[in-house]
Amino acid sequence: MGARIRKFQSSDLSEISELLNQLGYPPESEEFLKERLSEYSKDGRTVLVAEVEGKVIGFVSACIFPMLHHPGNLGRISALCVEKGFRRKGIGKILLKEIEIFCSENKCTKIEVTSGIREERKSAHEFYEGNGYKFDSKRFSKSIEEAT
Repeated sequence: MGARIRKFQSSDLSEISELLNQLGYPPESEEFLKERLSEYSKDGRTVLVAEVEGKVIGFVSACIFPMLHHPGNLGRISALCVEKGFRRKGIGKILLKEIEIFCSENKCTKIEVTSGIREERKSAHEFYEGNGYKFDSKRFSKSIEEAT
């Protein structure tokens, strides 16, 4: 499949919004997503899109963090989604490879991705494991509202 990978553009907003819906995380509003995408224009952050025949059919986003306890930086994939009709055609693998290049260029020595433990995420887990990612930690989270 001849997907072209490029940095996101503001004109990709509605297609990224639809992909986030497919991922199960609909944005609060178009303005919210526009502001978030603007944040990803800063150094150490990126959103890459996969485009086929002028249509965005996938995206991946990542941020770079310095590690206090280890040399180098940590790359964190914050989201990856491929449109349902284009899944299992190598698009996700291409996006993953491109974000790994971005992380390498930003002196990362490790890349991590979190994925929910719900049953419908099982294929995502298999995808990451099939691309060399290992289940090596547990993540704990707490909503800020709960902390007060």
